[in-house]
Amino acid sequence: MSAKEFYHKLIPPNLPYLPPELWQTILREATFVLSIFDPELMQSSELSTNSRDCFKAYKHSLKTRNNLVRVCKAWYTLGLPYLYEYVLLGRARCLIPLLCALRQSDSSGEIRAAGWWVRRLDVNLRDESGESLDAFDTVADILLFLPNLEILTFYITGHAFESLRDKHWGGVLDASRTCAKSLKFLHWYNHNQCLPREAELTRFIQAHPALESLSAPVYTKRDANMSLNAVKNLYVYPYEPHSSASLGLCELDLQSVRHATYRCFDRDPQPFRRVNKLFFQKIGPQLTSLRLIWSADYNFATQGTTLAQCLRDTRDEILHHCNSLERFDLHTHQYHIKQLHFLAFPSTVKVFGIRLDPVQTSKQKFHLLVDKIRALLEEYRHVKVLQFLDRGNVRCLRQNPTVLADCVRAMKDLGVQVQDDEGQSLQ
Repeated sequence: MSAKEFYHKLIPPNLPYLPPELWQTILREATFVLSIFDPELMQSSELSTNSRDCFKAYKHSLKTRNNLVRVCKAWYTLGLPYLYEYVLLGRARCLIPLLCALRQSDSSGEIRAAGWWVRRLDVNLRDESGESLDAFDTVADILLFLPNLEILTFYITGHAFESLRDKHWGGVLDASRTCAKSLKFLHWYNHNQCLPREAELTRFIQAHPALESLSAPVYTKRDANMSLNAVKNLYVYPYEPHSSASLGLCELDLQSVRHATYRCFDRDPQPFRRVNKLFFQKIGPQLTSLRLIWSADYNFATQGTTLAQCLRDTRDEILHHCNSLERFDLHTHQYHIKQLHFLAFPSTVKVFGIRLDPVQTSKQKFHLLVDKIRALLEEYRHVKVLQFLDRGNVRCLRQNPTVLADCVRAMKDLGVQVQDDEGQSLQ
């Protein structure tokens, strides 16, 4: 039996003892990786322990997939959806082989070629040298073969691409029109380089009305007609538009947004305060969950006054506008533990999640963290759950049982349950 006959189910497959549906289930279970389609998996320099563990599991799974599809033609056909469902581009040298494979599969005459099965594409190029412009053109060509792509992320750090800042994204974004009906997540993790122009991002948004999650630290054209009614998850960077003709994402009509990730401050306090106020006035009342990021690279030793003022401004805006908030998450650095007293929770918040960098934090720092959290939650007794969001933090806690016991006991006295990153109770 040929793979083509099996694939199109023209005749029953000749697989011993088991029907093809069970073989597909076996292959799926043998190669399944939890959270591989979590949009936040690729978080650039903020990559969590959970994400690192997921990548390790995926690499191991990919070896299994490669071995399974080489068993026979029927197994290749069965395993093809799982082999190409997630594509991670780490080097420019991977682009041409992938493009050739997609072209060959597309020209083979099969109704569903390899590109049909790709659901997630992470463009994480880190080359230090090479033909960077050709790489962008190749990425655009690859996107033409991915009609069912759901998640698209960019994190380009290689020095070879520094000269392309604000250039050459038009072809890449225009090529993504192939998956306009299926694309739901666009996440950009480049904050200061390799970003699209306003006109390019505007065209992209206009062509993708089904977007549900958007992270892009750039602006759109003010006079453009755009609809983002499907966006539920928004990532906001407190950068002010360069001209009156530009429009920040939080200024658009985002009536469906319920979850937001917000970088709590920028190095220049004045633009931050303006964007800060605008964001919480417009989006705050409809949010049910909010994650604040206190940047780890911020030099608190020299800019402590600016940080304190920015945190106070953010706290005041949250209390005034976020009246439907149910969950509040904080991602911060251990250097900022002492600043937890700047936090405040609206009376609707029931869950407080925290992620501390670096994940391998000392016993003394965790003791200080527990003391600060206890003092904070004594003031806001309506919070009922404390969750440690990073698996590395949880492991560190488990390695220090006295700290964990003190934390659980202190929270129990306040009527607060302590949970790990999976939502299980910590004992």
